[in-house]
Amino acid sequence: MLLHPVVHLHVFNHAGELYLQKRSMNKDIQPGRWDTSVGGHVDYGESVEDALRREASEELGLHGIEPRLLYRYVFHSRVERELVNTFMAVVDDETCIAPDPV
Repeated sequence: MLLHPVVHLHVFNHAGELYLQKRSMNKDIQPGRWDTSVGGHVDYGESVEDALRREASEELGLHGIEPRLLYRYVFHSRVERELVNTFMAVVDDETCIAPDPV
């Protein structure tokens, strides 16, 4: 299996509360499970940081975040192999989180 890069972002508020999303029941992998605040694939030719900002914008309407890299690891399942780039960001109380309804 080819190793492909993905991004995950854990979004916290100043109280230390973590924002989670529930995966769609239509997903091939882990349908209906709770997941990181933001997650997605890095497009060909796209930097990890650009992918992270794109996904944060698409999934939660977040802009102007200051993500911090936490760690990287390889995830392997029966159907895929991913290089997971895991970040965190803290948002203030005025930040509007607008989840994509899809």
